[in-house]
Amino acid sequence: MKKSLVRAAVAFALGISVLIPTQSQAAKPSLLIWTDTVRHPGHTAFAKLHPEYTISIQDQGPNLLPKIQLFNRVKKGWPDMYFEAAPNRVAIMQSVQFGYAAPLDKYFPASYWKSFGTANDWCKINGHFYCVKNDLAHTVLYYDQKLFDQFGYKVPTTMDEFRTIALDLAAKHPGYNVGSMGEGEIYQGWLWPSGCQMAQAAGNKVISNPTDAKCTRAIKLVQELLDAGVLLKSGSFSADTQKPNQAGKMLMNIGPSWWGDYVIAPAGSFGVPAGHINIAPTPKWAGETKNWSGAWGGGVYMISTHSKFPQIAADMIKFNTSDPTFVTSAAMVTYPAYPPAATLWLKNIAAKNYYVDAANTSKVFYDSSLLIRGNVTPVRFDVDTYVSGMGADITAGKTVQAAFDGFIGKIASAATLSGYEVATK
Repeated sequence: MKKSLVRAAVAFALGISVLIPTQSQAAKPSLLIWTDTVRHPGHTAFAKLHPEYTISIQDQGPNLLPKIQLFNRVKKGWPDMYFEAAPNRVAIMQSVQFGYAAPLDKYFPASYWKSFGTANDWCKINGHFYCVKNDLAHTVLYYDQKLFDQFGYKVPTTMDEFRTIALDLAAKHPGYNVGSMGEGEIYQGWLWPSGCQMAQAAGNKVISNPTDAKCTRAIKLVQELLDAGVLLKSGSFSADTQKPNQAGKMLMNIGPSWWGDYVIAPAGSFGVPAGHINIAPTPKWAGETKNWSGAWGGGVYMISTHSKFPQIAADMIKFNTSDPTFVTSAAMVTYPAYPPAATLWLKNIAAKNYYVDAANTSKVFYDSSLLIRGNVTPVRFDVDTYVSGMGADITAGKTVQAAFDGFIGKIASAATLSGYEVATK
């Protein structure tokens, strides 16, 4: 007989009233969730649907790594699940040094993983999924349809055509631009789609092949367009870039899938009004058969190895990434990584009537999401810091080659310190 029943029997014999705890009276499962303000509504919606759980949702800034290190020292405080806007960090969090990210294969049905296609391959390390992609940030070509019509240009399908238009623009229409270089633009929109291997994990190796033609062709073209004055040295989020673009001087720009909603359209940024912008695939580099994309962002969810309720955390991730009602709501503001959800989300984008050709926009976004090139993978060090440094060097006036060389040098040092062998193949 269970102890609780024995105690009840004794109490009954003595005439004492007791309450035997029922399942409903037991403590609720309690979870701590770290997220950002953009993803917060999805977590809140899940919590409202599941009052049987106690869910604490906290918005976090970018400095999460030191916090996880602290929790590892004091052996408590880890969030059960968190959203990471810098997707490279899954390799850091999965590493022996941090030991945070748990393998997730068993917490989701096989049909869920299968439906991702290749969209969640970023999260696969040594054959297991250690994260789930929330959104994709694949690059496309944004262009001003009215300016293209005015100047008589045809939309470029190759980078050679892009170059021809850009140099013609510099000669005939000075003051107009085809993008900027002071943030991460060269990495995500040029080097990555070109196929440049900069920090590609392969077991315990990091492949870094900076002298390969797929690197040098991008460096050469960016330098040529900077020298012509048609690429801006300042970053896309700087006033030096925003001012001319607010004046209608941006002809075209290679940017991620969130660029339209967060950079091109907002009045506080480029402020390009509806009816101007159309999109096309990222132009192909010479010799390529596909319009490869890079990526700028594309956040991931990870679940703690220390969580007592990993399945609940997984259910929350599944809701945020695939629930039909949520992904079509105003709260889902970035391109869903889960392809079935993306199809629904694209219908909402088309209904906003911001882009010139809604049907074309949906097709390009979807097709390009399947073409994020695999030459960039998660590594056990913070690549994003060095990417930003490369952009800052270009803004400061260094040549593209010098900025790139400095970037590659830092990659090699960080890789070695992280226990990788650095190799060219």
